[in-house]
Amino acid sequence: MAQYPLPPAPPVQNTLAPSQAIDQKRLAITRQYSVWYPRWWLLSAFFCTLLIGILKLIEYWTCTPPTALLCQIDSWTDWRQVIVVGIIWLIFLLGWLFAFNLGVRPIEIAKQQSPITRFFRAISQFGTISLLLLVYGIIALACIIVIWVFNRFNPTIFALASIIIFVANYNFLYKRSLEERRSFIITYAVLALICLGVMFLAGRFQLTIFITALMLIGSGLWSLVRGFLWRNQTQSNPTAVPATPEDPLAQAISKTPTVRLTSDAIPNAPTTQTRMAKQPTQPLDNS
Repeated sequence: MAQYPLPPAPPVQNTLAPSQAIDQKRLAITRQYSVWYPRWWLLSAFFCTLLIGILKLIEYWTCTPPTALLCQIDSWTDWRQVIVVGIIWLIFLLGWLFAFNLGVRPIEIAKQQSPITRFFRAISQFGTISLLLLVYGIIALACIIVIWVFNRFNPTIFALASIIIFVANYNFLYKRSLEERRSFIITYAVLALICLGVMFLAGRFQLTIFITALMLIGSGLWSLVRGFLWRNQTQSNPTAVPATPEDPLAQAISKTPTVRLTSDAIPNAPTTQTRMAKQPTQPLDNS
């Protein structure tokens, strides 16, 4: 009894597996739902600026004459300036967490959005105002230099200006590569070191600026050490290279299990038996 050979299998296309394709898009999909998304920093900066403006307006109407202790905040020249700046930054950080916890679902996930939600989404489109944020950051840096040069240091102005500079730089560095971020942070540390030298040479020591410069220098040193260690790890073990060692979001995503797409997870997916049944068979020769 003779049999004809089975037909040849169809050619296999060289495509990525579904799990690999999902892995390539996981960072882009999950990043907008992360607490590190620039939208939440921008919303917090809006609310913090609005809150400080309302408090200053109340202070203007109630502090006449400025006899109360809280009415003399802008005239403090000692260590209490650091406390004022720290409190304003604490309000900014709390606003960042609140903006993320209360805004990620209605702004990023919900399909039907209310007019208020659309308003908050519109004012926090950081991509369309990236150039404007850079301009605001430059103006804020110029304000800090002016109030230091003319010896008119104000802790409230310094805190708000530093928040604007932070948001502008965060938005600027958000879409940069890891090496570019490290280079900019190290550059900021060098500029902070130069500013410290200028401040001591000019004989105008300012405690708040001094602490801020030390924080920038520490960030630059930390980034330099992390980059050096990561480069050594890459050279010693090239097959195990972390995606982004300084990105907490990438670290969290790299620890999540990979989604596997199988025929059990896809409805109406043809199994191996159904595919074999659909293949045409040749009749057997009974002679």
